[in-house]
Amino acid sequence: MSLVVYLVRAIPLLLLILVSLQLKNKSIYFNLVFLFSLGMLTHAILNTVNTVIISDPPYYGRVYEFFTGGRVNSPGTTLLASFSSLLLLGFVGDKKVQKKKLLFVFLFITFLISAAISLTFLARTYFFVLAIGTILIAIRYASETGKISFFLLSLFLSVTLLASAFKFLLPANLSDRIINGVYSMKIQHNIDYFNQIGENFFIYPKSYITLDVYWFHNFFYDVHRSSGPYAAICAYGIVLITSFSIVVNWEKRYTKSLLIIFSLFIPYLLTTIPWESSEYQIIVLFAGFTMLVAD
Repeated sequence: MSLVVYLVRAIPLLLLILVSLQLKNKSIYFNLVFLFSLGMLTHAILNTVNTVIISDPPYYGRVYEFFTGGRVNSPGTTLLASFSSLLLLGFVGDKKVQKKKLLFVFLFITFLISAAISLTFLARTYFFVLAIGTILIAIRYASETGKISFFLLSLFLSVTLLASAFKFLLPANLSDRIINGVYSMKIQHNIDYFNQIGENFFIYPKSYITLDVYWFHNFFYDVHRSSGPYAAICAYGIVLITSFSIVVNWEKRYTKSLLIIFSLFIPYLLTTIPWESSEYQIIVLFAGFTMLVAD
């Protein structure tokens, strides 16, 4: 990849850093998140439309990137689509967010589009993470208002929706896939990884199971596998620093919203292969997590 492309991709991160250093008014950050989510969704829509136009179903595992025309893995596009709504979901319970009606309208629109894109590429993770997000929002609301009944109602609705969608989101041979198929392989991936780093962390671990060209299907493991131990330390370190920042800055503005967003982001890190078409946007998102809760 050329230096020019790297510089262009670095622009959002550089702007975010400059803004964090110059602005004291934290309300500007919600507007940045709002615009950033819109950009993620727009990129996902362009990729999806481009893929549907130039190829035939099934589309799982292959996306034709709108800007480059190259073929990439579908998780990159489905992550952009799904997280555009999950970003905004984190702010639903924030009393300090202005223009609540606009937020709810845009959240509803992004949910419909994100769900459609996830179904197009047969991505199931979004629906389960969305249910988790609903429960987290309910917990926040109940803790701040004392209305436990609202939490119990939200929990019931989330479980009911998941149960209703269960047969559509999961394959018919689920039990066999868990015992003998893809899910058992993913469990073995974890065992392989920890067996290797248990002996020596400073190596390039290998995936010994033939599943999607030897990916671990875990962001941290795959960083370690492809980029080495020092890159893995950075990946683990960013998560720890962000978690520490959330704890230390718990009473600051938007911290609770960021905790919800961060909690919804972790499942994607633990369950998906490299996103390919969205790494640079995710890097900006990750950097923003930490800067949003810091001075």
